[in-house]
Amino acid sequence: MGEINKHEKTELPYYRLYTLLFDDVRYSLMHLESAVLYSMLLSRVSLSEKNGWQDETQRIFIYCTVDEACHFLRCGRDKAMKTLREMENLGLIIRRKQGRGKPDKIYVLPLQEVEKTDL
Repeated sequence: MGEINKHEKTELPYYRLYTLLFDDVRYSLMHLESAVLYSMLLSRVSLSEKNGWQDETQRIFIYCTVDEACHFLRCGRDKAMKTLREMENLGLIIRRKQGRGKPDKIYVLPLQEVEKTDL
Protein backbone atom coordinates (compact mmCIF):
# COMPACT_ATOMS: atom_id res chain seq x y z
CA MET A 1 0.00 0.00 0.00
CA GLY A 2 1.32 3.37 -0.94
CA GLU A 3 1.23 6.56 1.06
CA ILE A 4 -1.20 9.33 0.27
CA ASN A 5 0.66 12.39 -0.86
CA LYS A 6 -0.51 15.89 0.01
CA HIS A 7 -2.18 16.35 -3.40
CA GLU A 8 -4.35 13.26 -2.98
CA LYS A 9 -5.68 14.17 0.47
CA THR A 10 -9.28 15.30 0.55
CA GLU A 11 -11.14 16.82 3.45
CA LEU A 12 -13.88 14.43 4.46
CA PRO A 13 -16.96 15.78 6.22
CA TYR A 14 -17.16 15.14 9.95
CA TYR A 15 -19.26 15.94 13.02
CA ARG A 16 -17.90 17.54 16.18
CA LEU A 17 -18.63 15.46 19.23
CA TYR A 18 -17.93 17.73 22.18
CA THR A 19 -16.24 16.24 25.24
CA LEU A 20 -18.52 18.36 27.43
CA LEU A 21 -21.33 15.96 26.52
CA PHE A 22 -19.35 13.20 28.25
CA ASP A 23 -17.56 15.13 31.01
CA ASP A 24 -20.32 17.39 32.35
CA VAL A 25 -22.46 15.96 35.13
CA ARG A 26 -25.57 17.52 33.49
CA TYR A 27 -25.21 15.04 30.64
CA SER A 28 -24.03 12.01 32.65
CA LEU A 29 -27.26 10.06 32.09
CA MET A 30 -27.64 11.08 28.45
CA HIS A 31 -27.73 8.26 25.92
CA LEU A 32 -25.03 8.12 23.28
CA GLU A 33 -27.63 8.55 20.51
CA SER A 34 -28.50 11.97 21.91
CA ALA A 35 -24.87 13.10 21.83
CA VAL A 36 -24.50 11.88 18.26
CA LEU A 37 -27.76 13.42 17.03
CA TYR A 38 -26.96 16.72 18.78
CA SER A 39 -23.65 16.84 16.89
CA MET A 40 -25.40 16.12 13.61
CA LEU A 41 -28.05 18.77 14.18
CA LEU A 42 -25.47 21.32 15.29
CA SER A 43 -23.67 20.85 11.99
CA ARG A 44 -26.83 21.91 10.14
CA VAL A 45 -27.02 25.29 11.85
CA SER A 46 -24.45 26.95 9.58
CA LEU A 47 -26.35 25.76 6.49
CA SER A 48 -29.60 27.14 7.90
CA GLU A 49 -27.84 30.44 8.53
CA LYS A 50 -26.66 30.55 4.91
CA ASN A 51 -30.23 29.77 3.76
CA GLY A 52 -31.65 32.57 5.90
CA TRP A 53 -33.74 30.29 8.09
CA GLN A 54 -34.40 32.69 10.93
CA ASP A 55 -37.52 33.40 12.90
CA GLU A 56 -38.97 36.84 13.61
CA THR A 57 -36.46 37.30 16.48
CA GLN A 58 -33.50 36.42 14.21
CA ARG A 59 -32.89 33.05 15.89
CA ILE A 60 -31.62 30.39 13.49
CA PHE A 61 -33.55 27.13 13.27
CA ILE A 62 -33.16 23.86 11.41
CA TYR A 63 -35.50 21.17 10.23
CA CYS A 64 -35.05 17.51 11.11
CA THR A 65 -37.98 15.17 10.79
CA VAL A 66 -38.36 12.03 12.87
CA ASP A 67 -37.74 10.03 9.69
CA GLU A 68 -34.43 11.86 9.18
CA ALA A 69 -33.48 11.18 12.81
CA CYS A 70 -34.28 7.49 12.19
CA HIS A 71 -32.00 7.51 9.18
CA PHE A 72 -29.15 9.29 11.02
CA LEU A 73 -29.35 7.02 14.06
CA ARG A 74 -30.25 3.85 12.13
CA CYS A 75 -33.15 3.21 14.47
CA GLY A 76 -36.94 3.04 14.60
CA ARG A 77 -39.40 5.90 15.15
CA ASP A 78 -39.85 5.25 18.87
CA LYS A 79 -36.11 5.45 19.53
CA ALA A 80 -35.75 8.60 17.39
CA MET A 81 -38.65 10.30 19.18
CA LYS A 82 -37.23 9.36 22.60
CA THR A 83 -33.84 10.72 21.55
CA LEU A 84 -35.31 14.05 20.43
CA ARG A 85 -37.33 14.25 23.65
CA GLU A 86 -34.22 13.54 25.74
CA MET A 87 -32.29 16.27 23.94
CA GLU A 88 -35.12 18.68 24.57
CA ASN A 89 -35.34 17.74 28.27
CA LEU A 90 -31.58 18.32 28.61
CA GLY A 91 -31.87 21.78 27.10
CA LEU A 92 -29.90 20.93 23.96
CA ILE A 93 -32.74 21.73 21.55
CA ILE A 94 -36.10 23.48 21.49
CA ARG A 95 -38.79 22.19 19.14
CA ARG A 96 -41.62 24.38 17.87
CA LYS A 97 -44.55 22.80 16.11
CA GLN A 98 -45.68 24.44 12.88
CA GLY A 99 -48.92 22.62 12.26
CA ARG A 100 -50.21 19.51 10.63
CA GLY A 101 -47.95 18.04 7.99
CA LYS A 102 -45.12 20.51 8.57
CA PRO A 103 -41.85 19.57 10.30
CA ASP A 104 -41.01 21.10 13.67
CA LYS A 105 -38.63 24.03 13.74
CA ILE A 106 -35.67 22.97 15.85
CA TYR A 107 -33.46 25.46 17.65
CA VAL A 108 -30.11 23.88 18.47
CA LEU A 109 -28.80 25.49 21.61
CA PRO A 110 -25.07 26.00 22.24
CA LEU A 111 -23.40 24.05 25.01
CA GLN A 112 -22.70 26.14 28.06
CA GLU A 113 -19.37 25.84 29.81
CA VAL A 114 -19.63 24.54 33.35
CA GLU A 115 -17.84 26.43 36.08
CA LYS A 116 -14.90 24.38 37.31
CA THR A 117 -15.02 23.53 40.98
CA ASP A 118 -12.34 21.99 43.15
CA LEU A 119 -13.48 18.64 44.51
